[in-house]
Amino acid sequence: MPQEKANNKRFFISLAAILIFALIIFGVCFAINRSTIPSFDDGAETSVVKLTTNSGIISEWSFKIEDTSIAEGVDMKSTARDENAVGGIIDQEYIFKGKKAGRTKIIFRFGSFNDGEVQEERVYQIEVNEKLESRIKEL
Repeated sequence: MPQEKANNKRFFISLAAILIFALIIFGVCFAINRSTIPSFDDGAETSVVKLTTNSGIISEWSFKIEDTSIAEGVDMKSTARDENAVGGIIDQEYIFKGKKAGRTKIIFRFGSFNDGEVQEERVYQIEVNEKLESRIKEL
């Protein structure tokens, strides 16, 4: 009988150790998975990239989203700083919205329609969380 109690005790200690080890592994895997998805929480459903250009020129900004399953461009607003100035500065706001959780790059290129020359390139990263809130930062 004492031998049987000792075996039962070893069994339960082993079982407890296995369960603790499994919980630790689960926690680490869960933490790694969560670290790949942004965790901000301010309710921002859209993110904005602000760029400038000049009126009266044939060059303009265009963008490409690397993974369109994560985010999409939803709007672009242009505002002239001085509406009376010819060739004045135009502020442009490109608005993006998340479609699913993840990260992807948005590549903006400034160039001409006529010759296809790219004069400037800017790369941004958009992060979208599970609530479809998004953040954009320039890389």
